[in-house]
Amino acid sequence: MPGSPQPHVGVREPFLIGVCGGTASGKTTVCDRIMHQLQERRVVLISQDSFYRGLSAEESQNVSEYNFDHPNAMDQEAIMQCLVDLKARMAVEVPIYDFKTHRCAFERKWECCVDCR
Repeated sequence: MPGSPQPHVGVREPFLIGVCGGTASGKTTVCDRIMHQLQERRVVLISQDSFYRGLSAEESQNVSEYNFDHPNAMDQEAIMQCLVDLKARMAVEVPIYDFKTHRCAFERKWECCVDCR
């Protein structure tokens, strides 16, 4: 139809693949195989571990009793924003969680799909 926007030829819509499972269930192995099959092109690997929320002073004192598997242990809003931005082909800022201090480090790593733009 004249005047209608034409789809970009060869431009693919970004998509997300979520891999979940219990501790030591093989999630990293599955992701490594996916990345190998895709030859690591146009692939960004984001770990949910990066999105643990920092523990309060009280939680830190009782860290051995803290349930890191509970959904409240994660910064769900930050995870969702990261995924929305990646889907929109934007670079994202991914926190680096420090498992010794149980806080997000001030340094952050940037991820962007190489061929997204």
